[in-house]
Amino acid sequence: MQMIKRIVALLTLLVLLSGCLSALGQEQPELRGYDKKLRYQYVLFGMYPTQKDGTREPVLWRVLGVQDGIAFLMTEHIIDCLVYNPWADTDRYTPFLYADTMIRQTCNEQCALELFNEAERACLLEMSDGRGLLSVPSVDELLNKAYGFLGGKYTVDARRQAVGTPYAHERGLKKHPVKGYGNRSWYWTTEWRRAGARWIVGSNGHISVQTITNPGGLRAVCYARVSMITTVSGNGTMEAPLLLAARGRSLPPGTGEGNRE
Repeated sequence: MQMIKRIVALLTLLVLLSGCLSALGQEQPELRGYDKKLRYQYVLFGMYPTQKDGTREPVLWRVLGVQDGIAFLMTEHIIDCLVYNPWADTDRYTPFLYADTMIRQTCNEQCALELFNEAERACLLEMSDGRGLLSVPSVDELLNKAYGFLGGKYTVDARRQAVGTPYAHERGLKKHPVKGYGNRSWYWTTEWRRAGARWIVGSNGHISVQTITNPGGLRAVCYARVSMITTVSGNGTMEAPLLLAARGRSLPPGTGEGNRE
């Protein structure tokens, strides 16, 4: 009887070891953009306050596209609430460039530093038109069918809809219940619409307009160099997103204070 128990225990150990070795031998999926059949790939990258009390958690991103070794990422949720400018651009024919707005400054001088540590920021690529490392999306990006969007500016698009984190709502983000769409909120884009106003994404996913002095959602986008990041775990689904880390870091994002600055 004792011999049988030992044999069973040994077989059980061999099965467990076999499973572990198999898991270790599996390669993590490569980053990819939107696919009509596979839909979006999701990743965790960086950390940001998420809960009402400011508790920081790994940030969930949607991979919109991957081209020439650069992954274009957009946060799945609205992560903060920011004012575009504390003053309005009154000249109808001379709008503020996005590069000159306060939200651009806040995104890069505060939010990016809060979201990414030094090694993670080194993985990012500066966006064009003075947008910096972290930006709100452009209207063109939100109309791009290659990124999985429907393409119409005034189309109700579920893939453009977003909910805010408890932290964003604590910071002033308003819920705008739309029948059939849940408690979504609106968020900023880069484009000027008219004096004192910018294009936004409304709570039902259509492109609308909002005064720049009102607090609104930050749904961030960034470019990440694929060669400088590694996937630690996950399969890329929303339920098991790929956990990304800067190459050479001992700890991936969200696993401990050792990874933060």
